[in-house]
Amino acid sequence: MLVPANPVIILPSYSDSVMKLRPFLVMAIMGKAVVAVVRLYLMDFFGFLNDILFSVVGMFAIREANLANLLFICFFATFSCAIETLTLVVRCVQVKGVLFGSGLKLEEMIFNGVLIANPILSLQACIVSWVMFKVVRREMQGDGGAPLMAGAGAGDEGFNGYGGATLEDGRGGGNGDNGGSSPGGRSGSQRGSSQFMPFTGTGHRLG
Repeated sequence: MLVPANPVIILPSYSDSVMKLRPFLVMAIMGKAVVAVVRLYLMDFFGFLNDILFSVVGMFAIREANLANLLFICFFATFSCAIETLTLVVRCVQVKGVLFGSGLKLEEMIFNGVLIANPILSLQACIVSWVMFKVVRREMQGDGGAPLMAGAGAGDEGFNGYGGATLEDGRGGGNGDNGGSSPGGRSGSQRGSSQFMPFTGTGHRLG
């Protein structure tokens, strides 16, 4: 029996729960893009590069919510949130907790506002991407049903009934020793090459 060389695996479309979470991730990514523009205006080039890279990576997670993109943006957001929170704490110590006030310049207050918004947006992206990652992984596993990624040789039946266990493996459930029919209507196990019965009829040459 022939075995398909490259079986096509069709994954299910994502559920409504993933689509409901997607706008929250979009908000976080767009917020980081706005922060990146503000940092460029404030001549904070290192912060601009970090936030614009975050936004680019986040766009891939928005366009295609696969496991790799979601997990990567989750780790990236976690790392960014930790660094940005530490930066905010250092800034608060430097200005003695006075981030806004009439005695501060407009640029300073904008910069302080960016430092506050950054860890919040990163935390939002981290939480939403992690929840989406778990939902997508559960959908790919089929909620405990048949494995979606079962290829040739997987389980007793394999992919579409091909590549599974044969009766020679002792799992075919045939009748008798190496013979009979399986419950699914398949023929008995194939015997060894020493028991092969040659053709004894009359042959006709073609052509």
